[in-house]
Amino acid sequence: MQPNKLLLRASWGGRVDSMERQVAMVWDCWQRWAALGGSLTQGWVSLNTSPEQFIHLPSLAALEADMQRAYEAGSGGYYRFLQYGEPTPPIGMPQHLLMSVSMVAFEGGDRMAANNVVVDIWIGDITHLEDPQPVGWLLGLGPRLVKDFVDVWQPDAVSLDSRELIRLYPHQGSAHPMVGYFTWLGPLMVDPAVLPDTPVRESYAGGTLFGIDPATEDPVGDAKAIALPLYQSSLLHPIPFIQGQPNSTPAVQPGHGTGGHEMETLGRPLLSYQAVLKYRVKYTPKPGSEEYVDFDDHFWDGDPPVEYFKTMKQGYWVHLFEELWPGDRIQQLAQFEDQAERQLFALQQHGYEGPLDWHFSDQEVANLVKTYFERHQIDVVVYFDPDCEET
Repeated sequence: MQPNKLLLRASWGGRVDSMERQVAMVWDCWQRWAALGGSLTQGWVSLNTSPEQFIHLPSLAALEADMQRAYEAGSGGYYRFLQYGEPTPPIGMPQHLLMSVSMVAFEGGDRMAANNVVVDIWIGDITHLEDPQPVGWLLGLGPRLVKDFVDVWQPDAVSLDSRELIRLYPHQGSAHPMVGYFTWLGPLMVDPAVLPDTPVRESYAGGTLFGIDPATEDPVGDAKAIALPLYQSSLLHPIPFIQGQPNSTPAVQPGHGTGGHEMETLGRPLLSYQAVLKYRVKYTPKPGSEEYVDFDDHFWDGDPPVEYFKTMKQGYWVHLFEELWPGDRIQQLAQFEDQAERQLFALQQHGYEGPLDWHFSDQEVANLVKTYFERHQIDVVVYFDPDCEET
């Protein structure tokens, strides 16, 4: 089985990099890709302002000015760039490389690494490029792409993977590393002695690089054969909260166990029109009135157990990015803010102090909403969950 889209990602614990270093890392990454040839030599534009006003970034100085402008406008260390073909692509065109960068977080947590870079690499239907490259060409470059990411970002974990492999990932909503076609794990992520014997295997930059045979006819199947035993063994450690410092306590994984405790819940379950279990909580927004807020999931986890409420958002790329109208984006983010504030208000009325989680099926949307909520001091944990389904 062959994927038609690859994801190259790096994650690392809390580390504050200067703006100068952030710019240098992004630029170094682009230069390394350009040196590989083919369609990777295409130029880049910024999506950090209104995307109908593409800003070309032909030089280090142009990139620095764009990132500085975005940061001062409240990006929170989150940036997005698009690799474009010639001539400049129209709005809504097929995209080739889409880079999302989230940097400068001082400390991470159980549910999300502090810093990450994700590059979406489209393989099929790249009609606007003169020289589209097949997936085999990119998989052949896999070890080098991963090594370049290690050199540039100095992370704790790197993987070249795809949505077919994401669905195997058992730690949704956690800071555990992903295992892909090619994976590099730093010294705090795994004991190299327990890693399987794979066609690609070498020590690199203090960690271990391992992966499939780049020439295999079934990259998805071969990668699954590597990933599943590792996931089932619980040998992989989460990304450290602060880079270079092992976490003092194990990360708590969301689940549905109660540790044998009998728990009293705040609201009541109900069935949605899709027959998916939802959860409803009654609250009083003002004296004499009663309203309800809904959640897509509710469970207890841990010992002693902690009560979790979950909201799931599937899609929303069109609303926040594809239509590319700033007014639509602002309106959608405001609606998210209103929903979250009502949920938090309802839970607080019942004395609830546990976490409120929001899952998004799209990585870029999750990053954008996370930055927005942090900037507006909305106490919601936001993370990427490709398998979530909104009810």
